[in-house]
Amino acid sequence: MTRILIVEDSPTQAQQLQFILEAEQFSVELALNAEIALQRVADQAFDMIISDIMMPGLSGYELCDRVKKDAKGFNIPVILLSTLADPMDIIRGLECGADNFITKPYEPEQLIDRIQTVFQNRRARIQGKLAFGVEVVFLGKKFIVNSEKEQILDLLIATFEDIVRTNRGLQQSKAELVAAKAEIETYALELERRVEERTKQLVEQQQQLAQSQKMEAVGQLTGGIAHDFNNLLTVITGAAEILSDDVTDQPELATTLAMIDEAAQRGAELTQRLLAFARKQPLQPRATDTNKLVSTAIKLLRPTLGENIEIESMFEEHAWPALVDPGQLTTAIVNLAVNARDAMPNGGKLTLETGNVRLDEAYAAANREVLPGAYVMIAVSDNGTGIPAAIIDKVFDPFFTTKEVGKGTGLGLSMVYGLVKQSGGHIKIYCEDGLGTCIKLYLPSAAGRNVEFVGTTTAVPIQRGTETILVVEDDPLVRSYAIAQLRALGYRTIPAANADEALAFIDQGTRCDLLFTDVIMPGSRNGRELAGELMRRRPELKVVYTSGYSQSAIVHHGRLDPGVLLLTKPYRRSELAQIVRAALNEARLDS
Repeated sequence: MTRILIVEDSPTQAQQLQFILEAEQFSVELALNAEIALQRVADQAFDMIISDIMMPGLSGYELCDRVKKDAKGFNIPVILLSTLADPMDIIRGLECGADNFITKPYEPEQLIDRIQTVFQNRRARIQGKLAFGVEVVFLGKKFIVNSEKEQILDLLIATFEDIVRTNRGLQQSKAELVAAKAEIETYALELERRVEERTKQLVEQQQQLAQSQKMEAVGQLTGGIAHDFNNLLTVITGAAEILSDDVTDQPELATTLAMIDEAAQRGAELTQRLLAFARKQPLQPRATDTNKLVSTAIKLLRPTLGENIEIESMFEEHAWPALVDPGQLTTAIVNLAVNARDAMPNGGKLTLETGNVRLDEAYAAANREVLPGAYVMIAVSDNGTGIPAAIIDKVFDPFFTTKEVGKGTGLGLSMVYGLVKQSGGHIKIYCEDGLGTCIKLYLPSAAGRNVEFVGTTTAVPIQRGTETILVVEDDPLVRSYAIAQLRALGYRTIPAANADEALAFIDQGTRCDLLFTDVIMPGSRNGRELAGELMRRRPELKVVYTSGYSQSAIVHHGRLDPGVLLLTKPYRRSELAQIVRAALNEARLDS
């Protein structure tokens, strides 16, 4: 069913629109202002947005502009509602990317016809039946406009005719007609200039969108691969750990197991970088002192980079805190520094810089995925070989590397790119071949925000237990491994392959103290939905989630939901023991 978001601050007019659209079998959702609408667009999928222009807070123009600059909303048609007091309202709408307009007051038939036309044009464009631009002659002048906006010119013509009629009255003189024509031609010239300018902007934005969509598609693929690979690594790591207890008196076998464990650990590091690029790692963002973090990173880097690399730092004296996961940011800075070192084989200078930056509307217009606002900038610069212009668009692609075989995975910059994007930031490369490279990270400022600090489990020695744990995991190998580890720690276990099996156990009266469940599972419910069902039956039940990666079930807007305990795959017995014990100890405190 076609889903339409109505953005209208007048409840009466919003309900009138909803009634008209639902009578035509559209699925309708209401938002009383633009801020709510932007949140809905971020969380849900819509086929069209119909918005009033004049609203408290952000206007319909600003809403349209932000939606069209976002990769997720770029292709959502936007129709603006307007009284059209001035034809320049339409021109301003064109500038912010509106697809069409409805004049208030309107007839229901007119509204539905306009909606259907926009959808028809969009389908024709997708099928290649409509060109990117259409040449239209208006008042003897030619305009190249988006073919979906042909009706806008009709609306402008009608509006200009209204101006003529208004100025002429019943007994209008020839001189008044000449003045009205001059006014129309002035509007036409301005329209021509602005539409041509907008057309050029659209061709820039189309190129950026293509790159963004490519990265999104590759991210989906790599995220899925990493998820499956983490399941396998969980079993490999666990099996090696279990066997290691039995071969302590057999040095050759112990050495082989150590090699297996080391290889699995390297595989886990690779999948973590893949998940970072795919933006599917659960982040724990908090207000972070970037000056302090970069200073700490420099201490880590000095022995790594070698004596022939000079490190220079340039810090903003009163740098704003950044809203970012500090552990992941440290890893990103190290990756950038190592890349810079490799670009300076004969030595050179590495410069790390922090700063407070406000990215304005002009910058956002040139970089369509950017929202204007306050950012904390971290720059990593070198005076090495630089990046050739022919490959600069590929450097963030996973597995792309110019290094010889065995010298790099091609995932370092991909990981940095994913972290910055998942954190709501922006990344930019400046370089000249042979003269060096500067990579700038723009992270959202946490200054003045009510920042939520995400807690983690406290590090404690491995503890055993005797409680009963319901283990829900669709992969039989991973399920068997988890059960073996938990039993080795003294716990009783109840195995279930999916949510339905788990619910059946509970409904039969089976008692358990903790649910240990995978997040993403086939069937009627995912791990979060299963936990919700069980906790309605057993409010005292504690929950620990596990996942190769976490989707929106327990991670929203890139951050882990508060109070959620997540054990990421692959995991070791010590990590499993720690998080399970933390959950059960909390249960005892609650009781």
